[in-house]
Amino acid sequence: MREAWRVRGLGQGEKARQIRLEGSQLFVAGADGFDVYDAGTGRKRWHYREPGRELTGFAVNKDDLVVASRSEEGDHLTGLAAGTGRLRWERGGDEGTPFTDGPDRRLAMGEGVVPLLVRAEPSGGDEEEEPDEFLALDAATGEERWRRPHHAPSGCDVGTRPAATDTDGSILVFRESCQDDHYLYAFNPSDGRPLWSRTGTSDDSLVGISVRAGATLIELDEHTRTLVGRDDREIANLNGIGECLPPCSLRSVGGGLGLMHFDESRDAAMSVTSRPP
Repeated sequence: MREAWRVRGLGQGEKARQIRLEGSQLFVAGADGFDVYDAGTGRKRWHYREPGRELTGFAVNKDDLVVASRSEEGDHLTGLAAGTGRLRWERGGDEGTPFTDGPDRRLAMGEGVVPLLVRAEPSGGDEEEEPDEFLALDAATGEERWRRPHHAPSGCDVGTRPAATDTDGSILVFRESCQDDHYLYAFNPSDGRPLWSRTGTSDDSLVGISVRAGATLIELDEHTRTLVGRDDREIANLNGIGECLPPCSLRSVGGGLGLMHFDESRDAAMSVTSRPP
């Protein structure tokens, strides 16, 4: 094998720049923006910077790029054309919080929609609590696509309700926790239609989820795992396969879905199950 091209200056350790391949482009993200390279030749196509703001996440598909950033003035969302970096739209981020998950600043996006969580203002006295909301923005235009109420677990302060999402584009799974209780909600990203919801209890601070081909792996701990289809049907019970090999995530394996884990001898192994219909 012969080296075709190389990108230098990617940093080290926690300061290393994140790399993501989308179609024919390689996105190399840093604290204030990113450089975009032709994946075939290594030639830099374009770059994007937000001086004075910190990049907190981005989502990209073949057409659309959405960037989330933060400064002393607050949160900010920017929509760009993925192929050229042309500015399409901008919005202040104070209306809702986008979802990022994992160390690579991955912003949730599915079916051309970027979801936000809008926290309700706390009510005073005997007034009834207003629900939170899911707000979905069109990745191409920044316009609102849909909005639906979200009734959060009662008895939890906002600061003790960590939340995240995972998606492969076909289904969006939102999770939040209230102490040892965990809640998952799956919905269609294109129109916000609810698909299923689950609850569970674990000593872990957050339940683990991984989405692939419309199937969701739910992990409460190393002994409690299940694979759920888009229609809420349990595809497989994975409780007895052993500790998951980090990161605990589904992989496409031929016509099925695979999960890397440790066996009884602490050797790495992979279990494969059929894809959901």
